[in-house]
Amino acid sequence: HLKSTISGFLGRPYVWGTSGMKSFDCSGFVWRVWADNGVPIKRTTARKLYMSLPKTYGKDDYTFGNLVFFDNLKHVGIVNSRTDFYHAQTS
Repeated sequence: HLKSTISGFLGRPYVWGTSGMKSFDCSGFVWRVWADNGVPIKRTTARKLYMSLPKTYGKDDYTFGNLVFFDNLKHVGIVNSRTDFYHAQTS
């Protein structure tokens, strides 16, 4: 169900401070995907998500559904595989 939720949101425009249904920022995208799958996480910034969630290590880092953080913890996405991820992007 997670992949179908993500697929339904692909291509929606990036708009800072939004969490769907027509547009998202990065943390809004993550929040919406998880909320629509019955997993309550706080709607917050990428940095605060990073600080509040358990860390992964080694091979578990690239497990589908994990969150990936970058750009000095200013951006977050959802891991698809070792080589790609889903996120709301500005360009």
